[in-house]
This record gives sequence, structure tokens and C-alpha cells, in this order.
Amino acid sequence: MRRGRLALGVAAILGLCLAGSAPWAEPVDRSGGSLQPSRLDGPDRHYQPDRRDYEAFRAAHPDLLEPNYLPFMLHRKPGGRVAGDELILCRWEASRMPLAVHVPLPAIPAALQNEFDPRAPETYRRAAHDALGLWQDELEGEVRFRVVQDPLQADLRIVLRGERAPIPAALPGPLGDALEQEVLGQAEALREACRRGPLDPDADRYFVDFAVPEIEIFLADRHGLLLQGQVEMVVAHELGHALGMRGHSPHAKDLMYPVISNRKLAKALSDRDVRSFLALYRLPNGARYARLAPGASPERAPGEPPSGPPELAAAPHVDPRLGFSWQPPAGFRRSETDHGVFAANGPTWAFDASIEIAVWPSPSLEDFHARILQPLLAGRWLRSRSYREFLGRRGLEIVVEDAAGEVVESFRVIETGDARTLLFRARTPRVTAAAWAPWIERSFASLEFWQEPAAAGRDH
Repeated sequence: MRRGRLALGVAAILGLCLAGSAPWAEPVDRSGGSLQPSRLDGPDRHYQPDRRDYEAFRAAHPDLLEPNYLPFMLHRKPGGRVAGDELILCRWEASRMPLAVHVPLPAIPAALQNEFDPRAPETYRRAAHDALGLWQDELEGEVRFRVVQDPLQADLRIVLRGERAPIPAALPGPLGDALEQEVLGQAEALREACRRGPLDPDADRYFVDFAVPEIEIFLADRHGLLLQGQVEMVVAHELGHALGMRGHSPHAKDLMYPVISNRKLAKALSDRDVRSFLALYRLPNGARYARLAPGASPERAPGEPPSGPPELAAAPHVDPRLGFSWQPPAGFRRSETDHGVFAANGPTWAFDASIEIAVWPSPSLEDFHARILQPLLAGRWLRSRSYREFLGRRGLEIVVEDAAGEVVESFRVIETGDARTLLFRARTPRVTAAAWAPWIERSFASLEFWQEPAAAGRDH
């Protein structure tokens, strides 16, 4: 049985993810509403994490694990009128490990219990212990805990309240429609958790002291008691704050994302969660990320367009799961998704140009357009739409602009002949689209896709 190969080497397409969004498997909330997680909370809200700061920090620490959301973990400490404010990383010292944790047994009033399905208080304490184990296992020993029975010996207390979470009046509708996870849990004194000492004369870091004494978790919402697994993940989320994260992840599939919907919480730490916290605990404690003018954000220069002849990464990205290989433009960072790969000229939370390749079970262009593509095109300005052939396969190319006219995005969809559809999706700023076009074209020309063996055998 011979494997049929479809080599895709056609013209350029310009534009990728819908304006301001991340790849399908890594959605980013940039709605600008009250639940937007892309800014740090509280007094840090003036700082918008920026990839230029990140690149400078990464140059000083080239061993960073990626992708990560390290800039969203920062603590902002005032430095005075002359020195400016400092953005620093802050966490428990390794000498404090294993952290002593006390979890008292919660009291659950009968009014909250379902008489046909009562839940024992020990169930929820076990959920808290499971959350501790989750972090300890995933962070490869960088973070360790020991459970203590005496609260006076504890570094951290996890208080489980047998009460309904207080729902702010500003959040209409039932709990779970869309609200911050911190409604169900709070890391006490997080804002003041990081105390900064003097600058280390031998390193670009401050001496810091970090401690979060208590996590408080509500065990019920308007609909009643939460399930054991739900409590485990709320505790795990708050533990992330108690371990040193000041803000929230910008990615909706991460444990440290702030918003929950219809009681749907993350079920585990994502790869980004793990990499971000491993970076935090392997970097020098108190490491200085950036310096800002007091109370203000730094000036942001627009991203520079590429220059010189287009170059591709030396090593191709090969996806044996879905059957394709491809070379992104040189300097693009790659991240696997559920349906393929996403690559951009910056971290996944801040980039100018980006490319996504996705393979979906879909028998035709029309089916793919109706089920997948149509919702993504809503609210965009159509530049062009045309059916084309790519090496004997039916294809569809659609080019759009976002409503503000700032981003050009192109979709090239191809029937693969084995009841699947391949999408090559690219995004660039409108003002630099012409400069990016040769880079994206050359990258597209490197794409090779092969049919599933069973389907290839049916062709011969």
C-alpha cells in the first residue's frame, strides 16, 4: 500500500489568527472587558505585558522554557521618583521547601447538602491534598509540600468554607456564565505577598521575601456544593497564586486563566502552566524583568517589518499525528495545538505575524466552511474569495481584514482526498503585510502533507 503525498507549494497568503486572537487550541481573551486577563491586577494594571520586554529578559536568561506566560506573573514594586518602578519575579525560597500546609476539615451545613447525594467534609479536604500533589508532581520537585496537623506550624493554610461564594452584583446571571475564578477562591494578602529588599550587587536581582499565609475556598455556588474535582482545581488555581503568580494567564485552556464558564474549570495544568512555574522557580528569586516610569507604562514602538531575503527555520516541523511537515519562517516560535501547529514571531500572547496549520476531519470545503470557517469570519471585511486547485486538489482562499483595518488575515483551505481538510492560516499587520508576504509564501511552499495510509490505499 503506497502512501499518497500531497506537496503544497503555492503562492503566499497573508494573515493568520483573527485579529488579536491566538490559535484555536490556545485562545486568548483580548475583549477589553472587566474580565480581561491580559493586564496585571490591582496597582500593576498600568503595565501591559509586551514582547519587547520579554525578549530583553529572555536574552539575559536564554534557558527559559517556552512557551510560557512569565510576564503575567510579575510583581510591581515602587522604586521612587528617580529610579522608577520595578517589575520583578517573586516566589518562595528553595530553603522553605517543603512548605508546611494545614487543611482543616470544613464544616458543611445541612442546608447545603443534597439529601440524596450528601458529600462528606473529608471529600473536600482530600481534594485540597490532591491539588497539592498536582503541583508537586508537575513541577519536578521544584515545589514540595508537607501536610501538618497543627495550624501554628503551617506556612500556608487552605481554608475550605462550607458556604456559597459571594457573587458580586456587577456579575449578572448565574455563577458560571462568565466570572473570575477568584469568586470561588482567594489567596490572602497576595498583593502584599512580595516584599523587596536591596539590590543584589552581584546579580540583576533584588533580595525578596515572599509568603502567602492562607488560601480561602468556597465550596458552593448558587447551584449548590461543588464537585470534588471542581474544588481540587479551584484550590490548584489559588495555589498558583500562592506560589508566586501575581496576575493570570492570557490563555483560556490554562489552569491560571481567570475566567470560568458554566462551572467548567481546567482539569489539569497545561504545558504553559508547567513551563511558566518551572521558569519562575529556576530563575533567580527577585530577578528584575523591567523598569517602568512610576505609575505608567513604557512607550511602545511598533513591530519592525522583516528585512532581507526570506529565510526559513533550519529544521522542519514534522507532525506524525496528522501527517504533514513544514518549515516556519526563521525566528518563529512553534507550539503544537490539538489540530496541528501554531508559530509566531514572538510569544503566543504577543506577536505581529503568525501562521497556523490545522488538519480537521471534514469531507469537503463546503462542510469545513460551514462548520469551522464561517464563525471565524464574522465581523471581518472580505478582501477576496476564490476557489482554486492546489496540485489537483480543490482549494478555497479567503482574505479578510479586521473591523479596524489593522490586520490582514488569509485562509487557504485544501481538500486532502481522505475526508480531511487542511488549513494554512496566516496573519500580519496591514502596514507590514507586503514585507511579510515573501516570508509567508516561502514558508507555505515548504508544506508537505500526506494522506492517511488507508485513504491512500483506496486511491491505487
